[in-house]
Amino acid sequence: MNFILSEKRPPRWRGSLLSLILFVCLDFAAGTLLFRFAPYMIDNGLYRQSSLIYHHDLKPNTAAWAIWGPLRHRIYTNSLGFKDAAVRDVPLSSDARRVVLLGDSFTEGVGYAYEDTFAGILNARLAPRGIDVLNAGVTSYSPVIYYRKLKYLIEEVKLHVDEVIVFIDIADIQDEAWIYTLSEDGRVINQPPDPAKPVPGWTTPVTGMDKVKLLLRKHFLSVAVADRLRNRFFAVEAQEPVASGTDPLGPWEKVLKDDRGNWTHDARVFATFGEIGLERATHSMELLRDLVRKQGIPFTVVVYPHPNQIAAGDRDSRQVRHWRAWAAANEAGFIDLFGEFIDGSDPAVTIPTCYIKGDPHFSAAGHQRVAAAMLQRHRWEAGH
Repeated sequence: MNFILSEKRPPRWRGSLLSLILFVCLDFAAGTLLFRFAPYMIDNGLYRQSSLIYHHDLKPNTAAWAIWGPLRHRIYTNSLGFKDAAVRDVPLSSDARRVVLLGDSFTEGVGYAYEDTFAGILNARLAPRGIDVLNAGVTSYSPVIYYRKLKYLIEEVKLHVDEVIVFIDIADIQDEAWIYTLSEDGRVINQPPDPAKPVPGWTTPVTGMDKVKLLLRKHFLSVAVADRLRNRFFAVEAQEPVASGTDPLGPWEKVLKDDRGNWTHDARVFATFGEIGLERATHSMELLRDLVRKQGIPFTVVVYPHPNQIAAGDRDSRQVRHWRAWAAANEAGFIDLFGEFIDGSDPAVTIPTCYIKGDPHFSAAGHQRVAAAMLQRHRWEAGH
């Protein structure tokens, strides 16, 4: 009798498991090398951080690559956690006249290096005149954070400030209505969640899960590639000429329909959050007013349009009327930049020129326009 001896084969799952382990190891090695030698491929989101006092901020003394859709730039922050031309120590006092800018993502200058933002342009032009412009603006700030951050800088950090310029954004009103509030102990916190309020996700501070996601993007090639593809196909696009025969405002269709930017001229949206948001923003600005008055610091309010106001021809906007009257009643300077983008201009030309394609934020040309207007219209006083 013949017996056939056969080798015992390992279960199929073992081969699959070994293949998976090999793939993960190779993916990890390739991703780690990519981040080391091509760090501009990944947005190192840890240059942002939470704040127990005023909700969120930029991390001090940090250099990283920042990505806004397909737009990439090298971002640097100084010792105060302000976007700057380089990592550097900022003395708490200076012989120069110290001007602090407060604002949100428009003032931070998302998508562009510091020198290409209106804050960077102003500082470069004014530094030879003895004026030091510091940019305290950060994405998704609003008046309650402007107030609380400035209070912290002046009273706790002891930063000497000679002048404050507040760039109040259209989106600040929804943020004040639905997102931020002051706690009983004077900290900026999120309002209790309400399912009826579609709060933008970018207002959430950096969490542990965000750090895990960043770790995966930094060390796994497949995750980094997937993230870049997502940005390429679903995020904003870089500035490009509009092809002939197409709707020049087509890329901004989603932006122009977004309620967040339409409360100034849409009665329905104004009733939804604009009225209460404007009321709360006004209260926050009154707190800021009292703070700077106590310190003897002059301040100026600046307003500017989104593509929504330009497309709607909303020149004498609720935003303009409200803050112009408020500034006059509170002995503050006021600069209206709506005319720089609306008066005598064609929206089909201005919006593609001055705003990032498919996005409400300023392009490089938009930053240049704001800087030029500020240099011309603001009374800049030299240092001590």
